[in-house]
Amino acid sequence: MKQLAVVHPEFEVANPASKFAVNFFGEPVNFVLDDCFPEKENIVLGDHEVLVRKKGFSLNYRDLNFIMKASRHFISDNCKTAYLPIGSEFVGEVEQTGRLVTGLQKGDRVIPNWNYEEIRLLKKRKPGLAAGVASNSTSKEKEILHYRKLYKIPETFPLEVAAGFSIGAQTGMSMLRKAKLNSKSTLLVTGGSSNTSLFVLKMLPNFKYKHVYVLTSSAEKAQQLEKLNIKNATILVNNKSKDEDIDLSIVKILNNNIDAIIDPFCNIYLKKLYYLLKFNGRYVTCGIENNTLYNTPGIDTETMQLPENLLVHFIMNNISFTGNCLGTTRDLGKAVDLYLNDKLSLSNYQSLSYKNGSEFLEMSYNDANRLGKVVCMYE
Repeated sequence: MKQLAVVHPEFEVANPASKFAVNFFGEPVNFVLDDCFPEKENIVLGDHEVLVRKKGFSLNYRDLNFIMKASRHFISDNCKTAYLPIGSEFVGEVEQTGRLVTGLQKGDRVIPNWNYEEIRLLKKRKPGLAAGVASNSTSKEKEILHYRKLYKIPETFPLEVAAGFSIGAQTGMSMLRKAKLNSKSTLLVTGGSSNTSLFVLKMLPNFKYKHVYVLTSSAEKAQQLEKLNIKNATILVNNKSKDEDIDLSIVKILNNNIDAIIDPFCNIYLKKLYYLLKFNGRYVTCGIENNTLYNTPGIDTETMQLPENLLVHFIMNNISFTGNCLGTTRDLGKAVDLYLNDKLSLSNYQSLSYKNGSEFLEMSYNDANRLGKVVCMYE
């Protein structure tokens, strides 16, 4: 069975070419990506379980947490035979279903459903049904998952797109819903080149809005974002470092001109942008940059300190701060429908064969100029 796994430097494999190392933050991390892992025989599924064979998968920055923790643990404890399969997203095909599974059958194509709110609100949650993340090991070629953590897609949905679709589409749609835009709304999207923001920008033309400002950190990324041809959009390049305030020229453009902010990295932008919101403004955020346990050298992972003025400004101006964790099944379904109806363009995907595992990881995490998802295909 194929899978992408973190291993000890001395992990033994039959095919040495399948083992390689990639540097992250100056540390070499060892991986294996090959058909060298044992496959469980005589699989017996629970009533609500589904056996899925993956066609392809992709990584998110949350996976880097597991990668670094596992690598350091294997080395410090000299775990030469241990391995950790990784991955957050996938596209696959149903091979077998439990007796109480509904809506899915053998041969159906599926992607992960990161449904969060509706699972959290269930009064009685069945064993194996987790809110949010479907799996932390989606590179496993075969995996058993709860049927409610899967979403069926038609065969017209390209595998290379489906392999990296769920989290960006589901989160982006949920954030747009919570931003409560209308035909008079001016929106600010931060971290314009992040995957979540890209999904927001590409789905935005299907919502009512007046204008959107997009904040990015380099002229190179700005040029790439311009090529998306987002309607009524202004791309703004903030040349300041993460520890500095937003460039004053940008502040002058945005000041008291923004109805809603969609921000994937509130620990960077919240205290720099809060005062730019209009009365009754909305601040929607889904994450914190470097919110990990691997403690990257030189990066402060402590809780950010918010200025008192922020709270006063929010109170005096009736501004709402909305946290967003993933989305609902309906959010994912709306995004899928947009794509199938040619209302969501995802042309900036890059697809690699699993035989190019090292390149896949380099592009996923070390290519600063990459825009969009990189997916790894088993077929």
